[in-house]
Parts: sequence; C-alpha cells; structure tokens
Amino acid sequence: MVVFDVKKIREMAEKDFEKAWLETAKLLKLKGRSLQWVKSEGKRHPVMELASKLREILLSFGLEEVLNPSIVVESEIYKQYGPEAPIILDRCFYLAELPRPDLGIDQKTLAKIRETIPNFTDEKVEELRKIFRAYKEGKIDSGELTEELVERLKVKPGEATTLLSFFPELVRLEPKPLRQVLRSHMTSLWFPVMAALQDKRPLPIKVFSIGPKFRREQRLDSLHLYESYVASIAIMGEELTLEDGSALTKAVLEELGFKEVRFETKKVTSKYYAHREPKWRFS
Repeated sequence: MVVFDVKKIREMAEKDFEKAWLETAKLLKLKGRSLQWVKSEGKRHPVMELASKLREILLSFGLEEVLNPSIVVESEIYKQYGPEAPIILDRCFYLAELPRPDLGIDQKTLAKIRETIPNFTDEKVEELRKIFRAYKEGKIDSGELTEELVERLKVKPGEATTLLSFFPELVRLEPKPLRQVLRSHMTSLWFPVMAALQDKRPLPIKVFSIGPKFRREQRLDSLHLYESYVASIAIMGEELTLEDGSALTKAVLEELGFKEVRFETKKVTSKYYAHREPKWRFS
C-alpha cells in the first residue's frame, strides 16, 4: 500500500511545484496488478436511469433527440423575459475569460531564466518573444503554450513550466466577465435552436433534449442544487393547441407509471410560457 505524506508534499509544492510534481511520481508503483478486471454488473445511478428511461419513452413517441448547448447568450434571456430578465439572470452563472497579457522580458526576468536554463541564448530570447506575441494574438492555444516552449526553445518540460513562473502577469490574471451564462433552464435554448431548424425540417418539428442545467441557488439542499438534470420537449407546428401539449405530457407520465394525472392552472407564470393563456402543470 502506498502511503503519501500529504503535508510534506504540500510543503514541497509550495517551494518548487515542478520539482514536487516530478519527485512524487516516484511514489507510484508502475508494475504489478492489484485489481482483476472481469465483466460484472456495476451500480447504476438513479438519475441516469431515469434519464435513460425518459429518453426511450420520448423516442417511442417519435420525437427527435438533440443536444442543446449549455451556454446561452445573455440577450436571449432578455428576449424571452423582457423586464423580468434581470431577476432571472440573478440565478444564472455568468462565464468569464482570462485576458491574455502582454508578456515582456526585462533584464531581471532574463537573469532568472538564464540562472535556471544556462544555455538560454539571445536567439532563444527572441524566439520566446515571438511565442509570447503569438500567444497574445490567439495564434497559440493556452493549452499548447508549454508544448510550444519545449519544442521551439529546445528546453525540458520542467524548465518550460519554471520559465512561465517568472512572469507574474500570468499569476495575477483576473477573470473578465462575458455576456454569456450557463443555462438555468432548457427552455432558454429552444428559441434559437427552433429558429435554426424551422426552414430545414417539415412541420411539425418534434424534438427533445436531456442534460444538465445550472442554477445559482441561494441555498443548497436535496431540492436546490447548482447542477441538476432536466428533460425538455419542444414542438413547433402551425396548428398546435394547449391540448396537444397536455396530451403528450399525460402519455409520457403514464409511461413512467403515473396513471392519474391532473392539470391545474398556474396563476402567475414566467413570460416565456404563454402570451395570453395560463401555464398548465401536472401534479
């Protein structure tokens, strides 16, 4: 059994992260087997089991499965909710990006680099400037920056990581908010998705999507989670009625085992549900 001295590893990482990362690799046993992999029945998660069952039911009613995006442009929420949008956005998680900084190489930083990498020539300094310029312009992906340093500067991976640590601009990066949010409900995606489909498929268009939604709840408990799963249906047609929707809802619920379904009028609804008619819900 491998025993890790967590306190010691943390102290090593604070002093020299790259060195700690390399040395702790020696703690892992690479040869031998401790588990035998044989086919057996695993344990299924009830949420995924329900999602799988719902998926098969909706497919059996002739609906087409789509994968809705998880990211919504803020303007879509305003289109759907109007003046109510800021209240809805209050429960959304906004996305942010880290702006890429201008990385200059002053003499003090260059001295640190050459102390770590003695053969860091003037040619490599100029190549490093080119790499940083391309990174700033988005020509090099952030996930490939270390690889670019290794390949173009002919340095070791550990040296590339240490080199980056000499630039505090990278450490002090502050997220910049975007006008995009994670979906707090699947409905917010159906409007742009159906708009894109309306000229490509014959009516009626019948689609569904099952996936996670994200909500910035004020409290967390069994009924209020940052992330949960939702199954959502969207149907587009010229002569659709409220009864069409309630009939499908009842049929799906019966397939799930709810033999008695009651619809009630909800007095107050969010704006995207209906224009002049009340929203219906089952219980």
